[in-house]
Amino acid sequence: MIKNNYLVDRVILIHDIDSSDRIGMQDHNSRYLISWDVFNRAIDDAEKKFTKFEQLVYLEEGERNKNFVRLTVDDGGGSSLAIARLLKEKNIKAYFFIPTKFIGYKGYLNKNEIIDIYKMGHVIGSHSHTHPNPFCEISDKSIYEEVSKSKEILESILNQKIETFSVPGGEIRKNTLITLSDTDLGLKEIYISTPYEGKYELNLKSTAKIYGRLCIERKMNYKKVSNYIMGKGWSFNFLNYQLRRFRRELIYKYKHLINKR
Repeated sequence: MIKNNYLVDRVILIHDIDSSDRIGMQDHNSRYLISWDVFNRAIDDAEKKFTKFEQLVYLEEGERNKNFVRLTVDDGGGSSLAIARLLKEKNIKAYFFIPTKFIGYKGYLNKNEIIDIYKMGHVIGSHSHTHPNPFCEISDKSIYEEVSKSKEILESILNQKIETFSVPGGEIRKNTLITLSDTDLGLKEIYISTPYEGKYELNLKSTAKIYGRLCIERKMNYKKVSNYIMGKGWSFNFLNYQLRRFRRELIYKYKHLINKR
């Protein structure tokens, strides 16, 4: 794999915030339910240390050509609306990835809220339809169905093409990315949960860009989050993630062997 920043220095992944009672897939003990105060302070701290986030409105045209940090928000929890509003106040653009089966369910965004987030200037993307996890274990046919159904629903809500996709659970294999990169799915950007800075180059014969992300978790204080935003500690996280993925792959293979008996 060859690293190519392509303006996006790194991508940060968050899910839901603890100041909301609409937390989608999370429960109140979830590792992905992060502190509102930690999130807010980390962004301010990183900006004070000259970190550039992707902006909703570029006040100076030259800023468009400078490298930046991108924020993404997965799972479509209702707290995404509060996150979108906070980031709008800070003129920071984010990508919100929606699992469409849950739109309008208790704790999740509804159609009007998705439209509101889009109108703020943020990007709405697909997070599959039913959020199957581990995503790398489903068939190619199921991948096509999950992506196509989700895109169809979001496009009908926004009257806008959906060209970005976040992998549910973030776990991928090369074959997963090859399938997602098929031009028939029409995806221009694919986001995974491997904490790898910048853009993957996998020679998949596709125009789709693939970005790794570092996931912010509940146990992290604002200084640690700020450091991750600024690019510190990614190498350790990458190695740790790869080790955990290797263990999970062994578990998946073991389960397959058991099922064949």
